[in-house]
Amino acid sequence: MKPPFAPEQMSFFSSRRGTALAGCVIAAATLAAYHGTFSVPFLLDDVPGIQNNPSIRHLWSLWRMLSPPPDLTTSGRPLVNLSLALDYARSGLAVRGYHETNLAIHIFAGLALFGLVRRTLLRRGAAKNPASAARLGFFIALIWALHPLQTAAVTYLIQRAETLMSLLYLLTLYCFIRGAEGCGAGNQRAEVGGQPASSLRRLSFRLWLPASVFCCLLGMAAKEVMVSAPLIVLLFDRTFVAGSFGQALRQRWAYYLGLAGTWILLAILVFSVGGNRNGSVGFGLGLNWWNYELTQFQAVAHYLWLSLWPHPLVFDYGPFSIRNIAEILPQAVVLLLLAVATVIGLRRRTALGFAGAWFFAILAPTSLMPGPTDMLDEHRMYLALTSVVACLVIGLDRLLGWTPVPSALRRGRGAGGLFLLLVLTAALGFLTARRNHDYRSELAIWTDTVTKRPENPAAHDSLGNALEHAGRLDEAVAEHERALQLMDFAQAHYNLGNVLTKLGRFAEAIDHYGQAIRLRPKQADFYDGLGNALYENGRAEDAIACYEEALQINPEDVHAQYGLGMALMKTNRMEEAIAHDEAALRLEPENALLHYQLAAALARSGRLSEAIEHYRRTLQLEPGNVAAQVNLGIALAESGRREEAVAHYHEALRLDPNSAEAHLNLGNVWFSQGRLEDAVNECREALRIKPDYADAHYNLGIALIQLGRLPEATEQFRELVRLNPADLQARRILARLESSPPAPGPLK
Repeated sequence: MKPPFAPEQMSFFSSRRGTALAGCVIAAATLAAYHGTFSVPFLLDDVPGIQNNPSIRHLWSLWRMLSPPPDLTTSGRPLVNLSLALDYARSGLAVRGYHETNLAIHIFAGLALFGLVRRTLLRRGAAKNPASAARLGFFIALIWALHPLQTAAVTYLIQRAETLMSLLYLLTLYCFIRGAEGCGAGNQRAEVGGQPASSLRRLSFRLWLPASVFCCLLGMAAKEVMVSAPLIVLLFDRTFVAGSFGQALRQRWAYYLGLAGTWILLAILVFSVGGNRNGSVGFGLGLNWWNYELTQFQAVAHYLWLSLWPHPLVFDYGPFSIRNIAEILPQAVVLLLLAVATVIGLRRRTALGFAGAWFFAILAPTSLMPGPTDMLDEHRMYLALTSVVACLVIGLDRLLGWTPVPSALRRGRGAGGLFLLLVLTAALGFLTARRNHDYRSELAIWTDTVTKRPENPAAHDSLGNALEHAGRLDEAVAEHERALQLMDFAQAHYNLGNVLTKLGRFAEAIDHYGQAIRLRPKQADFYDGLGNALYENGRAEDAIACYEEALQINPEDVHAQYGLGMALMKTNRMEEAIAHDEAALRLEPENALLHYQLAAALARSGRLSEAIEHYRRTLQLEPGNVAAQVNLGIALAESGRREEAVAHYHEALRLDPNSAEAHLNLGNVWFSQGRLEDAVNECREALRIKPDYADAHYNLGIALIQLGRLPEATEQFRELVRLNPADLQARRILARLESSPPAPGPLK
């Protein structure tokens, strides 16, 4: 007599309700592990790829959206850029929307893995019944989704390229196996549960294989690692379905022709970025390719170790090199043994052979193609981890066995496999949540990275950026200098130049920008930084040349257009300044700063009505902009609309009661309306806030002259002459005050 709750009697996992509940558990557990990630800020490549990416700003510009600028993580990956554009349309630059999408992709990938493994085990016969197949598929998908190693791809937003490609890779296989179960497998009768399928069901079977090709095509538009998908599907067919390559190709030749056709899109996308991702990967980087390949023995072995023991996890490993083969000999032996076992398994058409081929095929593109600094990246294991987890879970199940708990208690036997898997799942979920806490801020993740990889120059450089953003400029300088001690590289010089510019150390900043340009002469950002330092140092003409050079390199460089407009306005070339400000706005029409600068240039050119329009647009985009409120008031006052001007000065003072400019200009309106005492009070308030405010001294002096309070007026002009001895008009008025009362001059 069979004991109660025997495994073969447990049909819950194999029922539709049980499968749905298992999927809900996977989604809920993943959401719990990642619940703290929704406020994680933009990090590293997120900034150029999302925050400063002009191609995601407008959904209506389809071609621009599908062809992002060069040198971005999304370059040559139009599907990723499209997904980011959809997020931008939904939530702007609020990080929560992007994290929600990343997490949704991860959850759907886990569900696709669950379905794929469950159906594969049923076809292979590795599971004795549907319940066992579903149970193993459930734990494989759950452990994979909760593994801390996945945080590098899920929490780091720009690695959506990895997760989106992986989801489509899994769906390509899932759709294939569904198609192989029906008409797509050559079964024209398409039986379901021993009975002939309905015509609608037979139609659905016929659609699975086209859906698989479509998913593969989309995957090619997400990331280049998808290149192996057609071959892996063929290998899957041979191992689990057809039994041989010849049989697979004979039965589904049209399907495989469609899969092979997706390589055409991949080739087009690869060549659209120069065939080497705009010089960021490949053998033409001046690197020792042999040394890079040696590093990959250490990298892949490290991935395997982190799969088993995910500690310590590092956000950025930085560059490293292998001096001789002896350093990586143990790792090389392990990987070669795994490769040999994979070949043997493939010859025998075993599931383990397929798992090994999956692992090596996923890692091959990034392990074989060198990059300048990315020798080891944890996000590369996102999809490859599936094979490791599957082998471990199935191995544990066979080693320890599965006995449902009530039955185990009745028979006095341990529920070893179940208990261990539950504990492992809970532990991984906890570790993932804790790892996500390290991402809570830019400063936190880079401090963690530097602690774990103190010899990583890129980590010190990025920590310097985080310290700069936190306002800790002296500490930022120290970190950038430490990065340059470890390695002389362009980005660190550029970032150090940015901090030195903020500190007013312009000569040093200019030198470091020059070093950055020497090392990487075709980087527009570096010329922007040099232009900024020159402009702040009073060398506007030299700054103009730098901004123009930046625009030669990248005509869509918004920062260069803005800087050039600013420098041209400084040199009173107003029409040219306006032209460049307008060009910048065409690139980023929702940028409040660009509207503000264009308004200022228009106002100085006397085009007040246009200036007023752009000041208003600035305030629509940034209602708390005090300077825009004040300058809009000035433009309105100069247009004779003084009552409207007063309203904006009052709003500026509501936002910032210590705005000296608002007090001064409000005083000017009172002066024009004959309210001299009110004008005096506003000027005195401006001077209380800003004692060296020359225009406030001048206007206060003029108002006091009008009131006949000449001794007080004399004191104001004496102070003004002390502050600015070159002010000839103030000196003349002071001379007449000290001899005879002068006629009042115009306000400033």
